[in-house]
Amino acid sequence: MSRHGAAVVVLLAVLGTVLPLTGSAGAAVAPYPLRVVDVNAFDQPGFLGVQDLAAGGRYTLVTNGVGSWARLDLDSGDTLPISFSGAFGRVSLSDDGRFAYGAFESTITRVEVATDSIARFTVPFVNDFRLESVDDGDASGRYLLITAESGGLATIRVFVFDTQRSQLVTPEPVGVSNATNVRAVGMSDDGRFVETSDYVVGGGSSNLVLWDRETGQRTTILPPAGYDSGLFGDWVVSPDREWVVFPSSDAGIVPGLDAGWRLYRRHMPSGATQVVPVPYVWYLPVGVAAGGRVVGQTLRPSADGSDLAQAFTWDGAGPALVVSRGPNGAEADSSIEQMMVNADATRIVFSSSATNLVPGSDPNAFTRRLFTVSLPPIGGVNADAVVRPGETYCLAAVGADPGDFVGVNVTPLLAVAPGFGVLHSSDDAPGGTSNVNFGPGTVDPNVAFAKVGTDGRICFTNSVLGPVHVLLDLLIVADAAVFRSPSTSGSVRLA
Repeated sequence: MSRHGAAVVVLLAVLGTVLPLTGSAGAAVAPYPLRVVDVNAFDQPGFLGVQDLAAGGRYTLVTNGVGSWARLDLDSGDTLPISFSGAFGRVSLSDDGRFAYGAFESTITRVEVATDSIARFTVPFVNDFRLESVDDGDASGRYLLITAESGGLATIRVFVFDTQRSQLVTPEPVGVSNATNVRAVGMSDDGRFVETSDYVVGGGSSNLVLWDRETGQRTTILPPAGYDSGLFGDWVVSPDREWVVFPSSDAGIVPGLDAGWRLYRRHMPSGATQVVPVPYVWYLPVGVAAGGRVVGQTLRPSADGSDLAQAFTWDGAGPALVVSRGPNGAEADSSIEQMMVNADATRIVFSSSATNLVPGSDPNAFTRRLFTVSLPPIGGVNADAVVRPGETYCLAAVGADPGDFVGVNVTPLLAVAPGFGVLHSSDDAPGGTSNVNFGPGTVDPNVAFAKVGTDGRICFTNSVLGPVHVLLDLLIVADAAVFRSPSTSGSVRLA
């Protein structure tokens, strides 16, 4: 699934300083690199903050708050202005940082940042919907995920817009339910599957819903059992929907714990749940990656009452680490702002006016800067057994030669959402049919046949509906003369 004018000159001073970190109890830990990027050349009032971060973590969107934006390459320090003109409440980057999107009334403006080429699209809304935000929906940039608000209907709804045809995929909103507000979460690369978050005013429930725009089927994936937002914010879910982080005050979320506000991390396929050892008393989950790394904000109480927001991360063991620390290990002396994390939680960005994060800063100067923290990749739980949404997993057909046919018992396990899988030759695409269907938490084996590819392998391709563990047992090897494929593109559905 997937989730920026006048010319602007941005000068950068990059201080590549590696800062020592400590855990919440003060114990020394391995340092993470904290890099400070001063963005100084916006016209007054100067650099305001970071507005978006591309999924890969290389590009971020910075703004001066008065209608000027620039794309910053966090790897090289290069900056490109974004030539928007007009009023935009929110600007966003595509997942790869190639495009920037702005929305106003019913017009979408898309800028290709490197070439400064501009395209505009008019969305043919019904009723009185007005654009609130636009997010790049798929890898090609064809489908856009739109959140729009209707004052007359007092609702927020999600639409899918096709830029090639300049039309809505459907004139009605995506996945309409009884929820008062529906917001965009993500969309598959082909634009078929859409994730939305439903919020029922007064009902207190917030649901992550997967909508198949071809069939109209809606599947509720979240909230997790025991979810209770209260004053502590919403849940966050990993891009592969294998992990969810949520607050709750209920007793027994983890056996033996009494009632009380805590932050929890749950592995969705197995249901295993842990308390996130957030330092201090307040927390806001920002993101969770495949592999379970949690990134968020925590509030440090201070003696003078000016509580300071800090950035933390936790990989599932030991204390959560506060990463907004200066060279001497002290936590930021001013709250972090506009914190974001990329899809695999290897890059955190935030803005802050803290003076002790930058060596030699004037402690009396109020200067907002951009900070980035780079984290090492984190591995998944039983990663070798998990097939991610839309992923193809190939393996050698033991004892078979290229061109042979094999019979395989395919057993899906620990699925998060209803889905299906296709067994096929490594030489062929998966085709348009399924060999096995499964549901959340069920065990649904089925026997399928596939031709061994020229590299000696067969493949299992998962649907985009959610991650699944899979067991593949080879039952029989047959000479190619015994079987004949109906086509080179895989199986053919007859009825």
